[in-house]
Amino acid sequence: ILVGNYTTTATFSHLLALHVAVFSTLMLAIFAVHFMLFERSGLANDDKTEKGKMIPWYPTNLLYAVFSAIIIIGVIIIFAAAFPQKLTLGYGSLAYGTFPVPDWYITPVYKLMDVAGYGLSTGGVPLIIGILIFMLIIPFIDRYHKKGVLERPWITAFGVYLVLGLAVMTIWGYSQPGLTQTRLLTEYLWWSLTLISFLPVYAMRFAKKDGDANAN
Repeated sequence: ILVGNYTTTATFSHLLALHVAVFSTLMLAIFAVHFMLFERSGLANDDKTEKGKMIPWYPTNLLYAVFSAIIIIGVIIIFAAAFPQKLTLGYGSLAYGTFPVPDWYITPVYKLMDVAGYGLSTGGVPLIIGILIFMLIIPFIDRYHKKGVLERPWITAFGVYLVLGLAVMTIWGYSQPGLTQTRLLTEYLWWSLTLISFLPVYAMRFAKKDGDANAN
């Protein structure tokens, strides 16, 4: 299913079919389930909204989703035009002394592999899979009842961590592609991102609670 007869042409065509047909179909199925749950459960707020007072999915929320998607696509096109990536010879060949440089949208994952390694058991592959799985189970382990960002500290800190990590990997991969990092630098990077993400969030949460207590 994945690689066919283990030739380059078959592998490429199979992966292309998975991306275009299988994954897109799964995404549409997930969208359908998401919309169904939204219609059944309503907005994720503290108070239950009566069925007749809910904002209808069609056409209000559908138009909002389409409008948001158009904005995101426009931003992506602008960045792609402003920072074009040129593929090197190593991307499609085994030229000696060259290394593959991916398209811009794969740059963060590409650099993450440089930093964490390519091992299936200890490298970047299980790290990416673990992050994706954790993002999928967040709704089931997020037990906070309030919606404020400082009222849900570790969820907010994790979101900040992902955004910062994505930005760092993108800039780093764009400026130094194919440069494998040392273990010490890798540890320094991840722990720095962790401290930058979590400490300010919990510090602001403590300051807010202290301010509310003094106000009362």
